[in-house]
Amino acid sequence: MTGDSDGPLDDGTVSGVPRVLEVPALASLDLKFLDHDGQLLEGRDATGFVVRDRELHPYLVTSRSAVVGGDEDDPASVLRVLMHAHGREFGVWNAVAFKLGDPQGRPYWREHPVHGSAVDVIALPIGRHIEKEVDLIPYKVAESPLARIDIASELFVIGFPIGFDSLRANAALGVWCRGTVAWPPALNWEGLPRMLLDFRARQGQIGSPVVAYMDDTRAFITADGRPASGRWWDLVGMYGGGTRSGDASIGVVWKREVIDAIIDQGRVPSAPFVRPLVPSVTLAGLTDPP
Repeated sequence: MTGDSDGPLDDGTVSGVPRVLEVPALASLDLKFLDHDGQLLEGRDATGFVVRDRELHPYLVTSRSAVVGGDEDDPASVLRVLMHAHGREFGVWNAVAFKLGDPQGRPYWREHPVHGSAVDVIALPIGRHIEKEVDLIPYKVAESPLARIDIASELFVIGFPIGFDSLRANAALGVWCRGTVAWPPALNWEGLPRMLLDFRARQGQIGSPVVAYMDDTRAFITADGRPASGRWWDLVGMYGGGTRSGDASIGVVWKREVIDAIIDQGRVPSAPFVRPLVPSVTLAGLTDPP
């Protein structure tokens, strides 16, 4: 996956100021979760990003635990996302709301085809119709990885830590935080397709894309052993929060293969029960964040 796979986006700035923003800089999305009454669920902020499947259908990828929270019996009912407004100058953002379950309370999202909810990653189909309202800045599924990732490789978690208010900032762009691989990535941590990242975690970053990034001053080795130089980037996986030990400086990264498997072959779970919105609440009424 290369930075020009989806083409650059002109940010509309004046001459003499960099005009091009690459996919990693724009792809992270600020997520808020609401209950069946349309009320914001405090402390449940997270990050997500869009991935297209082979037929270019879009899916919003994020953390399952962010959607479900600490109580499997009462997950969020609505996901609200800030996205760049279609056809508008850079810096104009629309809030888009998605239901997380059908009228019978069955989840809409997909989970891992083998490990199910043990993998803390979901993919929510979001439909092409929203592209009339917003510009989707996606990663793509099933492209050959370019990165040779090993112990101490530098990676970036691009997300929205709690306390960073994207509505007050100049743009709803994720914050780049650096980490290094702390576990042999060829191995699976605790028997699941994930690796460890030495990274100072912050609440709200769960669900963030984890990216290998080289600017135009750095050389690197590709996955097949060839020398190369930047500018270059690759989606490595999704940040899944801290380990069970509770050490905030060691985090889990769900590998890229997890995302590909969910989008290619993921299954819609039968649980948990997602409470439908009350009749007085509509999605349209939830798209204007306070």
